[in-house]
Amino acid sequence: MKSRFEISLADRLRDWGALKRVREAVFVAEQGVPPELEWDEIDPDCVHILARNEEGSVVGVARLCPGGHIGRMAVLAGWRGMGVGRAMLQFLLDHANREGVQHLHLNAQVSAVGFYEKAGFQVQGGEFMDAGIPHLRMIRDSGAACTVGEDPQEYLLSDRAEVGRSIMTFFQQARRSVDVLWPKLDVDLFGTPDAIDTMRAFVTENRVRQLRLLVTDAGPLVENAHPLLELARRMPSRIGLRVVQAPYSDEDDAYLVADETAYLRSLAGTEFRVRRCCDGRGESRRLAGLFLERWNHAREDPRLRRLPL
Repeated sequence: MKSRFEISLADRLRDWGALKRVREAVFVAEQGVPPELEWDEIDPDCVHILARNEEGSVVGVARLCPGGHIGRMAVLAGWRGMGVGRAMLQFLLDHANREGVQHLHLNAQVSAVGFYEKAGFQVQGGEFMDAGIPHLRMIRDSGAACTVGEDPQEYLLSDRAEVGRSIMTFFQQARRSVDVLWPKLDVDLFGTPDAIDTMRAFVTENRVRQLRLLVTDAGPLVENAHPLLELARRMPSRIGLRVVQAPYSDEDDAYLVADETAYLRSLAGTEFRVRRCCDGRGESRRLAGLFLERWNHAREDPRLRRLPL
């Protein structure tokens, strides 16, 4: 019978005794780590989590430190092999994603490298000793290479350069269609020379490919001579560009859907935050349906098609 456990955030004041007991049992007693090396000054600044069994006893602990460092992951001997470590690691990955922490790293004991590789971490650098135990540094980047049709995990991106790279990746990998509803078509995302070249290649390399763009106002694109506007004017049979109409014109949605499989979706708010999923077919189909509804009600502004004299 599979043993049950539950992962949750720890209250450092209330749960410190339990956290300490598990870490001492695993690191100090079992592995021989000197007590003075086990406790450090950054403990108070870390997010701590714990795993409790059905009786409420703590059987596993871990922490996420400022800067994205995962560490002090320990599971009591009697609970190993039951998925506790895997569940705690996923809890920390999900927590980091919600908080917008994109770059994670850890120092893995050599014997645990395979465990972390399964969660997307990669070895960086050579082996080193920590508290007398061989370790390897490992990193995991939520903005790492994304392949359309793979990885259903949704990541939170807050770096504009990373969002720009994701946009180009989707255009490079899409086979049939890319639909974009992005109210202003931000130049740093859709108007850089690399982005323009990537979109041009997308629509010219295969005649069946379709690029449709929706904006909320044609004026800024024309007045500021948006680079993507020039491309759309020169390739009207390959690139559709329309202006959203009522009742959708007041919405602040922004999203991109590639092949109804992968998507980028901007979150409303004062901070720049974009969710990316490389294989979110259910949500991608929903967004594609929303886009089609708005596309069918949109209009072609003559200013967007007229070449300047």
